Amino acid sequence: MHKLLARQLKKHFGSVDEVPSELAGFVEAVDQAYEQADADRRLLERSLDLTSDELLEANAELRLDRRQLEQRVAERTAELRASELRFQTLADNSPTGIFHSDAGAARSTSTAPGARSPA
Repeated sequence: MHKLLARQLKKHFGSVDEVPSELAGFVEAVDQAYEQADADRRLLERSLDLTSDELLEANAELRLDRRQLEQRVAERTAELRASELRFQTLADNSPTGIFHSDAGAARSTSTAPGARSPA
């Protein structure tokens, strides 16, 4: 018999043995309902535990992916800065200058000594 049901019967009838026999079917039905509720709760708790474990694992993977992505971004940013520095050094030391025009942005730039970009 379910512990809660036994406690309730003892409280209202003095003991489990004092329950009237005509209530036996009812008491059995209540006992089964309590047992089923406990089984359902255990199933739900297990499901929640599994879901929690899966979420913890997914979050750990996301943190790892984020760290790897941040590392790649840092590496690519460093590569871009090095490339920009090489280009700037080349442009600054070029005796003839370099002209770049961007029609989409309606601008042009030049690295030739004394050259001016149109305003």
